[in-house]
Amino acid sequence: MEVTQTDCECGRTGFGIRVFGRTDDMFIVQGVNVYPAAVRDTVASLSPRTTGIIEIQMHKTPPEGWEPPIHVKVEYGKDAGNLDALKKELETMIRDKLIFRANIELVPPESLPRYEYKAKLVRKIYDEKT
Repeated sequence: MEVTQTDCECGRTGFGIRVFGRTDDMFIVQGVNVYPAAVRDTVASLSPRTTGIIEIQMHKTPPEGWEPPIHVKVEYGKDAGNLDALKKELETMIRDKLIFRANIELVPPESLPRYEYKAKLVRKIYDEKT
């Protein structure tokens, strides 16, 4: 985002803002729009077996980064039960409801970052490898 001006020809003052790229987290997997919040809501629907906290990880730069299966870390909850069965159930739910394949990695509670405001649901691993 860039501030382009603070005044206008008409005499008004204020900020002109130019936005570069997407302003939301949506990404496309084989022609299907995927909203990270929808992934989070699907995972959270299995509470208390999950905590509802997720992190979608992109390991390659686009467009290769959005080829299925998409790597999704999910915190399991206190009543998770059989983790293999939970993993399969989550992968099936995401495939059926959101129409893309996910590779679920179950992680212990409190292992994913927490955010005070808007949660960062997508992590670009490829940017961190420099």
